[in-house]
Amino acid sequence: MGVEYRSVSGDAARLEHAATVALGREARRLLVKTGDRIRRLEGALSDDEIAGALLHRDGFLNVPILIVSDLLVRGFTDDLYREALAR
Repeated sequence: MGVEYRSVSGDAARLEHAATVALGREARRLLVKTGDRIRRLEGALSDDEIAGALLHRDGFLNVPILIVSDLLVRGFTDDLYREALAR
């Protein structure tokens, strides 16, 4: 039995603002890798909060996204994915 997830490659898709916000609305928790930091956000977020957490300065989502249940993970490190996939 595995863990159900969806993966979105930001490099391939370069999701724009509306598509990124739509992805973020599905989540109740976000883990966002920004540089060396990991931001943890929970609860109902506004569209502006979602966009601010997920979009790059160029206005696109261009990093890997992992969606597990109600958790959306922006970016990748081994430790970040371990935390996201731990049950």
